[in-house]
Amino acid sequence: MNYTEWLPGFDLKKELPELNIGDDGYPHLNYDEIIAGMDFNIRNYIDFDFVNDNLELFIYQSNPKFNITKINNKINDLASSQTNFYRRTDEITSIPEPIEDQLNTNNNYDTQIMSLYGSIINSNITLFNGVTIDRKSNEKIIEQQLNSIMNNDDVNDDEENEDEGEEEDEYEEDETDYDPSEYDYPDAFKTKDGSVSFEIAGKKYTFDEITFSLSGQYSRHLVKPNFNLKLRGGKDLFGRSQFKLRSDYTEPTFLRSKLTSDIHKRLGLQGISANYATLYINDEYMGLFVFVDAYKQSWVQHVYGEVDTYNLHKCNGGGFLTMESFNFCDNEHDYVNPYEDEEWLSLLTALDNAQSAKDIEDIFDVDHFLYEMSIEYLIGGWDHLQLGHNFFMYKPPNGKWLYLSYDHDHEFGINLDRVFLGFVFDDLPEYVTSRNLDYPNYSFKDFTKKIHIIDILILRDPSRFNAILQDVVERVFNPATLFPHIDELKEFIKPYVEREYTPDKSGQYPGRINDLSTNPYTLRHWEANSEFTTIDTLQYNAYGIKYWILAKYRYVCQSYNLKCDSTYLNKNYSFDVDKSIEFKGYYPSSTSGDYPVPSTEVPKATTTTTTTTTTTTTTTTTTSTTNKKTSVITTTTKKAKTTKKSTTSKIEKSTKTTTTKTIKKTTTKKTTKINKTTSTVATTTSKKISEPTKNKCVKEYQQCGGYGYSGPTCCEKGFQCKKLNDYYHQCIRAN
Repeated sequence: MNYTEWLPGFDLKKELPELNIGDDGYPHLNYDEIIAGMDFNIRNYIDFDFVNDNLELFIYQSNPKFNITKINNKINDLASSQTNFYRRTDEITSIPEPIEDQLNTNNNYDTQIMSLYGSIINSNITLFNGVTIDRKSNEKIIEQQLNSIMNNDDVNDDEENEDEGEEEDEYEEDETDYDPSEYDYPDAFKTKDGSVSFEIAGKKYTFDEITFSLSGQYSRHLVKPNFNLKLRGGKDLFGRSQFKLRSDYTEPTFLRSKLTSDIHKRLGLQGISANYATLYINDEYMGLFVFVDAYKQSWVQHVYGEVDTYNLHKCNGGGFLTMESFNFCDNEHDYVNPYEDEEWLSLLTALDNAQSAKDIEDIFDVDHFLYEMSIEYLIGGWDHLQLGHNFFMYKPPNGKWLYLSYDHDHEFGINLDRVFLGFVFDDLPEYVTSRNLDYPNYSFKDFTKKIHIIDILILRDPSRFNAILQDVVERVFNPATLFPHIDELKEFIKPYVEREYTPDKSGQYPGRINDLSTNPYTLRHWEANSEFTTIDTLQYNAYGIKYWILAKYRYVCQSYNLKCDSTYLNKNYSFDVDKSIEFKGYYPSSTSGDYPVPSTEVPKATTTTTTTTTTTTTTTTTTSTTNKKTSVITTTTKKAKTTKKSTTSKIEKSTKTTTTKTIKKTTTKKTTKINKTTSTVATTTSKKISEPTKNKCVKEYQQCGGYGYSGPTCCEKGFQCKKLNDYYHQCIRAN
């Protein structure tokens, strides 16, 4: 590129000395010298924020003698002073074109940059990530499994399932909780050709018009995916017509969503209702699900009596309630132009301009918002406003705007490292050990990101928030209230959970239709993580639910000078930890005392594509602190016309060599005091898989083999040692 022609009238040797522009108008650069001056020393990245900062930009700016960003800005400044500025800026790339071209093709640069990325992101500094699954293979596997269950070898064409003359229903959005343009996902599985029956306390409710589909974003990657269910034809079940069946396989307990819903109900706050269900599809048992309703037009009509609202907005992936982020919140009404959505734009403008609660009190329910923020802080709810994600905004008729969160599987201390740590590197432990990862002891200021609405309503003057936080702690977020409720829920769902981890005669587990994904948990994980044991998860790790509640309760009682139950403040309060499955941290052989941190990178979201005929049967169970009842939901479907779709894709399972660090154990349980938040454990490394052999026998549902396992490898009478994966063999009921 000829810079003299680009920028006539300037002394380019003076203005842009780094480019070494010759008399011919072209830059003359020593690319090896430029690259040598860039910072590829991994030790200099200990304090780098891999979650929020741009690594490539950091590298481009790391050579003080050739700061590419600075050079680019200077070029734009020079161009902007020209009368034909707009034409010129169109010609100028983000990095001067010849430099960019050379850097992208120079072998030395490629080696260096890939070494850094390979170190920091892929190879030398290894991410603790799960096995990478090819998305299309994943989709095809689930498609085949669903079609097999539905007794149909073909994928239904969506057009065959549309009722003639019927407009696409509002539920369509729930079937696409992702942006197809961003992720290039094909259409997700759904069918309208079916019926559903609910049997509740011995009474049966049947609906002949339904929509049944896969649900979620990341959850489409799970071995047991989520589903959506809509009752059509103007029908409803107890005022609800749209539901989600959540496997909640991002977490091991089936409790986090239910507990969060119950906390809202206890406080009298509007929120998602949650109970439990067992699902059958064409008489095939699909397992236990969390059964929840959804913020949709039908929910608004049932709760607030408003028909066809124009003021329900769903915020995902960047909706921070500012004008700058207004495009990340979509109106649930089909016929609203976002640029003409006057009430919504008026709200965001008011929030942007507000400096205190009094500036928005007349249009925004401040107290409701502060209750929601106190709940999210107490339960560690990072997957909502903190990410601009998983919440709705709704304005009732003649009312104030409300903040309504949903998808509560990432609560009570699970996968917090995704937000506060991001990456963990095999050979850069300082990146972990230099950070405060003691999340239960985070203040609200530590917990929250820089968000304008939180700044003006909480951080500038926390008195109102503190009073509401105290109310939440006194009324519900305390061990005396939540521990018995957890025990009751566990007792109620335990038979279903046991069946969840019991394979059928062919060795298959309920609902695990994604053969290329990981079957992550066992009954032992369910039991331990419901209590006080921190364990590995598919993404990072999860505090034991009771441990999180106890530790957070202690912190807020002390920090906010609350009058709290001395039973749980007593440092001698003890509990059991299952050491055999306890999360040991990133560096278990280290004596540096690193805080337990994630063991895997967040897997990339995947999705599945299939459309077929379905019959659905659902059994739901509900609980409360005062009474229990069981309900059953049964569905039937009609045979749909199908359109065969040919495919030549080949499905291959990827393999991965893994070195696993294991803990030498002398006991399986240890009594631990709550004030101990870190531990140093002696470790060894082993690659040997202990296959089941005749030896001493262990009890039902306990470990009997796997990487580094040195205990008994046979099971008590009536059970057999089943290999779940290379890491874990479990005693399951014999056929």
